[in-house]
Amino acid sequence: MIVRHPFTRLVSAYEDKMLNPKPLLEYHKTVQNEIKRRRGKSEDQNFVFPKHLLMTEKYQLMLKRKTTSLEELRSQPSFPEFVSWLLESRSNKSISPNSWKKDMMAFKPFFSVCPVCQVDYAIIKLDGEGNEIESWIDYLGLNLTSTEAHTKGGTPDKAMDYFSQLTKDQVADLYNIYNMDFRLFSYTPDMFIRVAKGNIPIEKMASLSPEPLRTQINYPFKNKLKVDEMQKISIEGKKGLNVLEKAKIKQISKIKSLNAQFSAAIMS
Repeated sequence: MIVRHPFTRLVSAYEDKMLNPKPLLEYHKTVQNEIKRRRGKSEDQNFVFPKHLLMTEKYQLMLKRKTTSLEELRSQPSFPEFVSWLLESRSNKSISPNSWKKDMMAFKPFFSVCPVCQVDYAIIKLDGEGNEIESWIDYLGLNLTSTEAHTKGGTPDKAMDYFSQLTKDQVADLYNIYNMDFRLFSYTPDMFIRVAKGNIPIEKMASLSPEPLRTQINYPFKNKLKVDEMQKISIEGKKGLNVLEKAKIKQISKIKSLNAQFSAAIMS
């Protein structure tokens, strides 16, 4: 299983599912329209469609064939609007994989899609500074491009540009949603928090500390949950913590070993 930083993956999903006015799935069009309806008639939309996407062959063809227009592209959800929708949609939800709608596949954490605790996956991280996925595809001789594999577009630098539009408070809430992926695959949110605006609320500082997985479970918006709901979520979460901790240790070891083997192979 090839994994990426949870936040660069989220940015990639945003560009592919929210900025495209003609998404493949009707669900993503529904989400786009829902976000647009929230703006209100008097609310200004200062969104500038990303130039790096606008100049691609895909969007140039859409404009040439008049299947979309610059006006429509500029009306697409901004990244802060998308994040606000995502945070609200996850409000009062547990950490259980079953709490994610099937249609939200593009935004779901890895651990909720692939049973990393039940299946002995080989985990590979190919999201360094170079385009390692291209080398990996060439190495395996696959008839596939990184764009077709949906790995193009989610680079750390580009993702940080998007995250600079958010507040640190929002980034902290996103971290809580993808907490298990960060811990299982040994990623950190530090650079994304640094570029975000404002300050992190004191009550959320503890949730960003690198405590062992088994000692901390974070629930976004837990102050909004009723006591009985919190108890139910707590029991549900604790059932899998020991398994997740063991899986994390195993996967980190595999990541180091496989990345070393791959690096040696492409250098030879």
